[in-house]
Amino acid sequence: MLKRLWNGWKAFAQATGGFQSRVLLGLFYFSVVAPFGILVRVLGDPLGRRDRPGASNWKPVAVSDRVDIEAVRKQF
Repeated sequence: MLKRLWNGWKAFAQATGGFQSRVLLGLFYFSVVAPFGILVRVLGDPLGRRDRPGASNWKPVAVSDRVDIEAVRKQF
């Protein structure tokens, strides 16, 4: 009899835990994560890319025709 009661309790606890986790995580998402994401998207531009559309951050590298051991050791 105790085993049936224990198994029933485990099933009830698992169903309740699943429901609570969905509710709590949903509340957390809509009260913390979503507003933070909206604020960052509206207010933030940490890389400063909006003022230079299509611009690239690549820098040209001077290529040397010299191929010796010292040139290989000093790559940058």
